[in-house]
Amino acid sequence: MADVGQAEVDGLVDNLFEDEAERDTLLAKPTCFIILGRPGVGKTTLAKNISESWKCILIDDTDLLNMHIKNQTKEGLELLSILSEGQSIPEDLVLQLILARLNSPDIEHYGYVLSCLPCLSEECLKIPDQIELIKNLKLSPNFIINIKCADKDLVQRLSGLKQHPVTGQLYSTEEWKKFSKKEENKDQEVEEEEEEDDQDEEKELQQDIIDQMVWTPENLPRNASIRINMYKDTLDYMTEHNPLYLLELDGNNTPEELHLSVMTRLVSMALKRVSVPVPLHHPDDEELPESIDTDDLLRIMSSSRTVAPGFRWRRSRWGRTCPVALKEGKIFPGKPEFSVGFQDKLYILSSQEAYRKFVTNPRRYLLPPMPRPPCKVSIVGPRRAGKSTMCRLLAQHYGAVVLDVEELSQPVLSKAEQEKLDKIRKDTTQAAVEKIKLQMKQDGKENLGKWGEFL
Repeated sequence: MADVGQAEVDGLVDNLFEDEAERDTLLAKPTCFIILGRPGVGKTTLAKNISESWKCILIDDTDLLNMHIKNQTKEGLELLSILSEGQSIPEDLVLQLILARLNSPDIEHYGYVLSCLPCLSEECLKIPDQIELIKNLKLSPNFIINIKCADKDLVQRLSGLKQHPVTGQLYSTEEWKKFSKKEENKDQEVEEEEEEDDQDEEKELQQDIIDQMVWTPENLPRNASIRINMYKDTLDYMTEHNPLYLLELDGNNTPEELHLSVMTRLVSMALKRVSVPVPLHHPDDEELPESIDTDDLLRIMSSSRTVAPGFRWRRSRWGRTCPVALKEGKIFPGKPEFSVGFQDKLYILSSQEAYRKFVTNPRRYLLPPMPRPPCKVSIVGPRRAGKSTMCRLLAQHYGAVVLDVEELSQPVLSKAEQEKLDKIRKDTTQAAVEKIKLQMKQDGKENLGKWGEFL
């Protein structure tokens, strides 16, 4: 009976250890969203709001292209070259950029909200192939958010959109009319109160923006109806035949109401937001010397930038050792200016690069068997003694990396040998050419001498 009673008591006790809970959190798949809806229903706006509140990564084709162009990456330079020639960007290139972003390290931790796939155009991939591609992603979406709106309301909304040709920003009927009315009120205030010159310049600049707004052909009522019908014929069935959790939203609601509806449903499901690393050192803070004692450093940082009153960052098993350096097989002490709080623990990074890697995706540096100090073993012995076999077995058992000197030096030796042969071939060829030229010159002088005697 005592055993039964003890078993009942144990059943009421949470036997989940803290280390196991932390490990399960690090191994948990981040929440990923995909937003669907007919053109003009507000997918991009909702995606941005979810990204900001849920702390996941926004993946939008326009933002992605602008980011590459702004940062002047290899892909961005290619995009600039295509646009400078007056051509449109190929859809396969855009798809490659989207897939590369979906496979980036920060997505593994923060998750994503995707609003640009599947696309209506089937120039690169057919709609069924796009859907299969989404389902087979490394991190497949957990939720499909489908925004529904009547065709008549959508056509009216799209036909009222105006675009600024320089920035590409779209303004709805309410926005640009309100913007114009606001500018008229400003004109009256300027006449009555005679505001300063800088305000006049700002008013003129905003008035120029209003005057430059244009109607876009694809949003005219007839063209908008064609786009909406195309979406209904190609993508509506995705929301009817899918194994994912589907959220249906009313597209007639405002963006704030749509966002609030999504957040309410996610909270009701007891879903947790992703844990975001918190920088604990501010440039305005007093600089701490690198030689500061570890216990003093951890005591000072434990009460820095706390997320709630009475909450103190706890010391992790890494202590002051940099998690990123330790994962890479090195033991470096962290620096005070690169202190980070993650979940409820305190981590000290060793450099700006290590800080960037940790903030991008802390999971890969904290998962077991870390923190494990690096162990480097050298195996030597005569030929045929079994060095290679022993190295391979030890590496397989302990998950280590084998560094074979002969294997590593082979490409260098091959390159040096090839360079040596090329040099010999070049020198030999050059010497042979000079010898032939000299021989031809001597033969020419002899022939010239014979012709001179004859004359």
